[in-house]
Amino acid sequence: MSQSKRKGHLTRIQGKDYSQAAYYFVTFKTAGSVIPLCKIRDSEVVLNDRGEKVLEAWKNLPTLFSNLFLDEMVIMPDHVHALVRLVETASSVVVAPGFVPL
Repeated sequence: MSQSKRKGHLTRIQGKDYSQAAYYFVTFKTAGSVIPLCKIRDSEVVLNDRGEKVLEAWKNLPTLFSNLFLDEMVIMPDHVHALVRLVETASSVVVAPGFVPL
C-alpha cells in the first residue's frame, strides 16, 4: 500500500536514509488485533501475555542487529513507542539472520 493511501501520518521522510547512524523514534501499531497488549490500571501499564512477548522480542533485537542499541520503550494497549540508536559498523548493512536487505 502506498504511503499516500495509508491512514494517519506518513511513516517515513521521503529521501531519508534510515540506515544511517542516528537516534530514531519509532511507533508500531498492532494490526487487526482486538486483543490489547496491556491494560492501564491506576496510571500504570500492566502487560498481558502479548505485551510480555513484545517486551521479550524488544529486548532480543540487539542479538539480531549488532548496530542497534535500545533506549526507552513504552507499550500501550494497541501500539508501542520506542527510541533506538543505530551506530556505525564496519559493514554498511546489518541484516537479521534469515532476511535480505531491501
